Amino acid sequence: MDDRKRKNIWEVGAIIVAYFLFCYGFSHFNALSAVVRNALRVPVLPELVAFLFCCLPVVAVLVWLQRGRNFFRSVGLMRSFGGGMVRGMAFALPSFLISLLTEKFNADVVLSSVLTVALYAFFLEFVYRGFAFGQLFHGGRLGFLPTMVVLAVPFALPVLWNGNVWMFLLAFLGCMWDVTPFSWLYAEWNRNLGVTFGMSLLIRTGWLLFPVREVRPDGFQGWGSVAYLICIVLAVAVTVIYKCRRGIPFRVNGKNLWRAEPSQADE
Repeated sequence: MDDRKRKNIWEVGAIIVAYFLFCYGFSHFNALSAVVRNALRVPVLPELVAFLFCCLPVVAVLVWLQRGRNFFRSVGLMRSFGGGMVRGMAFALPSFLISLLTEKFNADVVLSSVLTVALYAFFLEFVYRGFAFGQLFHGGRLGFLPTMVVLAVPFALPVLWNGNVWMFLLAFLGCMWDVTPFSWLYAEWNRNLGVTFGMSLLIRTGWLLFPVREVRPDGFQGWGSVAYLICIVLAVAVTVIYKCRRGIPFRVNGKNLWRAEPSQADE
C-alpha cells in the first residue's frame, strides 16, 4: 500500500469518526441545551452552545484536513453563499405556500423560535453537506453512493440496536432518501452551502409557522410530505434543465457513483 492510499484511509476514517461523534452528540441535543439553559437563561444561546459542542470533533478534523487551504470554501461557505441561499429558498417556496394554504398559523411563535430554526438549518447543513459529504465525496476520497451510505447509517443504527433487521433496512432506505437529494443539489450547484441551507431554512420555517395538525403512524404528514416532495422534484428538475441548456457537466456521474475520481477532488 503506497503512502497516498494509506493517507486516504486515515482521512476517511477520521471524517467518519467525527461525523458519528457529531450524530451521537446531536442525539443528546435537548439534554445538552437544557444544561446550558439552566445556567444561562438567554434565548437561542443554549442551542448555539449545544451545536458548537457537538461540532468540536468536526471542526478539529476539518482543521487537520484543510491545513494550508481555504477552510471556508471547503465547506461551501463562499462569496456566492447569499445568491445560493436565494436560489434554495426559491426551490422551497412551494412547501411554504402549501403550508400557508393548508395549515393554521401558529400564533405562539416568537422570534427566538425562528432563530433557533435557522441555527438548526445552518449547523445541520454545515455538518451533513459541508463536512461529511463535502470532505468524503468532493475531497476525492469516496464515491457518491458510498458517501450516502455513510451519511444515512447513524440515523438507522438505533433501530438495529433493538434487534429488528428489517426495520433497520426500512429506516436506512428512508434516511438514504432524506440525505441524497440535498447532497446531489449541493454537488451540482458547485458546493454552495447557501443552496441547501436556503431550502432547509424555508421548509423548516414553514413547518414552524404552520405546523402539521396530524401525523400518521408511518410518518406521513399529509400536505407537508407532498409539499416536501414537490420541492425536491422542482429543485432537481430546474438543476438538470439549467445544466443541460448551458452545457455544464454534472458533478455526480457514472464515473464517481461508486468510486472516487481524482477529478472530483477539491482544487
